[in-house]
Amino acid sequence: MKSEWKCYMNVTRRLLPVVPVLVLSMLGTPGRLTAAGGGGDDAQSGFALSSIDVPGAVRTQVQGINDSGSIVGLYRSSDGVAHGFLLRDGDFTSLNYPGAAYTDARGINAQGDIVGTYHLPSENSDPIAFHGYLLSRNGQFSRIDFPGHPNTIAQRITSTGIVVGCYHDHDMMMSMYGFVMNRKNEFTGFSVPASMHNGATPDGSAFAGLFADSTGSHGYLIEEGQFQPFDVPGSTSTAAWDLNPEGDTVGQYGDSSGIHGFVRNAEGQFTSIDFPGSKNTQARGINARGDVVGWYVDSAGNFHGFLAGLREGNGGQSEHKVRSVKKGLCCDNSTAAKLSPLERTEESPFTFRTRHLGMNLWGGARSRKRFVIFAVGASQLANLVLRWHVSIRRVLRYSVQTPSTGWRV
Repeated sequence: MKSEWKCYMNVTRRLLPVVPVLVLSMLGTPGRLTAAGGGGDDAQSGFALSSIDVPGAVRTQVQGINDSGSIVGLYRSSDGVAHGFLLRDGDFTSLNYPGAAYTDARGINAQGDIVGTYHLPSENSDPIAFHGYLLSRNGQFSRIDFPGHPNTIAQRITSTGIVVGCYHDHDMMMSMYGFVMNRKNEFTGFSVPASMHNGATPDGSAFAGLFADSTGSHGYLIEEGQFQPFDVPGSTSTAAWDLNPEGDTVGQYGDSSGIHGFVRNAEGQFTSIDFPGSKNTQARGINARGDVVGWYVDSAGNFHGFLAGLREGNGGQSEHKVRSVKKGLCCDNSTAAKLSPLERTEESPFTFRTRHLGMNLWGGARSRKRFVIFAVGASQLANLVLRWHVSIRRVLRYSVQTPSTGWRV
């Protein structure tokens, strides 16, 4: 059940200094994104990786990003207390569920609604005690509790108000199941044990998540009701943490060299993300444009958030770097040509995405189908307009005549 608290978020705003690179290095660090499980045949490219640290925090972990670039996550203050945060337009806002001893923020949608988890002071001794919440764009908290179970994690919220996450009893394995909550606050549980829904498309037709079995942890996609487990090639563990409308999935995987973030595009191609100098990089969120957020651990063991985003150039126009391209498919490893209002993306050298709508016009089968439908519809419309025009001219030609000159329209 979901009940509203008639109170507003406890916020602490910290404006960034005039020179923001000490806290949020917007110029970015040249990062390395390589084909996961690939090798020398895959091109490597620079990508704008920015480190994110909440001012005064001893730990920062970024969890989600929306299409306008607003970022949410978790930080720990010097007293060890965990708080959620919102980073919007360079302004950090601390988020604290009323009366809670712990709060995090995990997902934010296009409208600015935020979901996350909290626990109460009486639950400090229980490491798996979590309750979900929704913080509306108007600043009101609402509880999210899966009926009949003591613990709920609200992980993501879509632009249409769909919330996904998991519920569990007194362990986070066999009693844990993914769930979907619609806008009417109606819950639907997932039947696979030890599972967690972590991302969804706005229309609710596809979901991404993680599950565990006797062989380890794996990622999964659910498309049109079909459960599709997957693993990053060569990995010992895989977890999917978010899914955007284009069908791109992000998460992390482990292998003998450490933990790495990944992006899996709609065609099933994997790309690794490693923050420079870190052996533990985890991608947690992705928006429609393809910006990726997450967190990494540095050599001293400190946690920082990161943004792997678009470089800004050419008069403020955004441009994508080609992240992983097989040799022979593209001329070089330079920035993809700018084709306003279309942009080349990392998925393949023949894929383009509209800048503002984030619509993949030529990608997977679903995108190609949309393109064909659009092209056929446009052709039919043009034909209809032409026929109307000819018909009107014929009517006017034989029925409209000026009295003085006899000129025909």
